[in-house]
Amino acid sequence: MESIRDVMKNIQPSKAQQEAFQKTRQSILSHPKVAAFLEEHKDTITPELIDNSLSKLNEFVKESNKLERGEMGANPGFAPVLFFNMNYIDVDYIATDIYYQEKERKEKENLIDNHTMSLDVRNATLSTYDLNSSIRVQLMEEIIDFLATFRKDKHLARGLFIHGPFGVGKTYLMGALANELVSKDHASVNVLHYPTFINDLKGTFADNSTQDVINATKTVDVLILDDIGAESNSQWVRDDVLNPILEFRMKESLPTFFTSNFGPKDLEVHLAMTKSTNDQLKSKRVMERVYYLAKPVLFEGEDRRRKAWN
Repeated sequence: MESIRDVMKNIQPSKAQQEAFQKTRQSILSHPKVAAFLEEHKDTITPELIDNSLSKLNEFVKESNKLERGEMGANPGFAPVLFFNMNYIDVDYIATDIYYQEKERKEKENLIDNHTMSLDVRNATLSTYDLNSSIRVQLMEEIIDFLATFRKDKHLARGLFIHGPFGVGKTYLMGALANELVSKDHASVNVLHYPTFINDLKGTFADNSTQDVINATKTVDVLILDDIGAESNSQWVRDDVLNPILEFRMKESLPTFFTSNFGPKDLEVHLAMTKSTNDQLKSKRVMERVYYLAKPVLFEGEDRRRKAWN
């Protein structure tokens, strides 16, 4: 590698250029981190080695200054360090806390699919869940019991079928649970607004990815089907989408949660009815899987969304 000294010799710098070079050189060598490195290795560093290394030392100074100013460097998330590389001083880059924080954030992001949820649900936490009623306390106790069992053996952890009127906080609680599972247990969680999921699934017909989406939904560590019963039911939705998902999760004992405005009996009626048939047998078969996977809990209370609007 050609040093700055060699370059300067070849181009025969003027006096002004030489002065500028010496000023830049002194600025680089006086940088606190450079000066500390040179002092630490003073027994092995020679003037020639320093001149051979000026371009790298200059890179180190520029990148260090950017980070000190809070700016993004050439290698975001990494900080420069000096080291000896054969006969000159070189620059390496090591991961910073920011890098590891961003890495953890991306890993968590990959563990959870909650894109169909509202922003407040995506940001929900158990610590901020309001416990101002007996049913809310009961539900929190159910969630705590679930987490304790899940952490011992996820296959022994039974989900909940939380049903009740609009706006009481069913979905928010599920969002908080999902975030807890991802952040504390590194579990893969899919929080699906079920009617939106069904509509989106119809859009996969064009590229023949329908079965891939269903298979991915089947296998996550924890599945949360929000607002089940609000979808437009059909034989295909019930028999080719919902039933296979629940059948797989029942056989594999994978935790599954549901929220609904329908109680279990009303959901059974909803699942039986399609445009052309009233198939109670197939509806009962689906509900058997729901009962196996989840404990029904009635969640009553005031409509918080309406209260917020008033």
